[in-house]
Amino acid sequence: MFLNKPERHRVRVSSNAPSHPLYQVGEGGPVTTSRQAAEREAFRELKANYYAEETQQLEAPKGNYSNVGRCRLSGVLLGPTNHHGYQPALRKLYEARFSRRMDFNEFLRQIEVVSDPAVIEAWKTQVSCVTVFRTTQEAEPVEFKSAQEVEAHFRAQYLEKCIRSGKTLEMSGIASRNVGDRQIRDAIRSAWEKERSFPAQTVNRLRPHFQDAGLHIWKHRKRILFVSTVRPVRFGSDAQSVSRHIADILNIIEASPKCTRADFSTHLLKPHEAEADFQKIKAALASDLHWLIGSGHVIEFHDGTFELPLAPKEAAKEDAETGRRGNAEEEQAPLAEEAVAEAEVKSQTPPAHACGEAAV
Repeated sequence: MFLNKPERHRVRVSSNAPSHPLYQVGEGGPVTTSRQAAEREAFRELKANYYAEETQQLEAPKGNYSNVGRCRLSGVLLGPTNHHGYQPALRKLYEARFSRRMDFNEFLRQIEVVSDPAVIEAWKTQVSCVTVFRTTQEAEPVEFKSAQEVEAHFRAQYLEKCIRSGKTLEMSGIASRNVGDRQIRDAIRSAWEKERSFPAQTVNRLRPHFQDAGLHIWKHRKRILFVSTVRPVRFGSDAQSVSRHIADILNIIEASPKCTRADFSTHLLKPHEAEADFQKIKAALASDLHWLIGSGHVIEFHDGTFELPLAPKEAAKEDAETGRRGNAEEEQAPLAEEAVAEAEVKSQTPPAHACGEAAV
């Protein structure tokens, strides 16, 4: 329930190597092991916090243009080959999308010249719409006419205070789903899967909150954990001294675990249906059952079934037989004070490594 939806949890990532700090974009943003990667992401992630965009309609380019250049790979229209903006647009597209994949000459071979009048008109419409950027954090707004100018201003004025670094950083669950750093992404996935298979640390993290609300966490068959307002307490050696109705209820549950109210009616009420004081017997049985449930001597589960609490020896045996897996996982992932999942990430420079922890 907590891990399936990212808005319900947060993720804490810790580095075990002091010489390899972590970096984060803004507060609660994605975490990475590379400062350069954080700087590249900062403008894209935080641009809207510092700049407002406005689209202005300008006059369409005048002149008789017979063709326009178009990138086959992206479909971007670059303009007529004899237009003054063609070469800057060509270089801009290459640097933004293709410089890491191919050299410039190879990129040029992907440019086609199109003479379709409809494509030429589409280019005119495209260049007549201009996006203007204005600062929002300054007393006198500064205006920029290109994204490159805005990014240069951002790097000079805001970048330094937007990058956080440290040994331990925390981000939102939503940001953790968009982490670009492969090492941290793999660590989060590993921690998430481990906690999904055995959520002991999540439970330990939630336990004090349940206790503050007056709730109890307890184990039953197959080490399943339950939460209720009453802590189950096995009837002691004085079970034989209780009333007949209470003894009957305990004996039925002992003989038939997961019995229901219908079973109580069949065994304890049906034989007395013809008696004059049947309603009193029925009320007494209901009262005794209610007392047993409220005292923790009988467990009423959410599906309407009843069982007795495990005896101390039986509970210990249950833990010994079925707890090996859980104990092994707890030993492999020691519980930190505020952690609910952890995973190891190997660093680019052995033997340093980082540890990712998911925290609620």
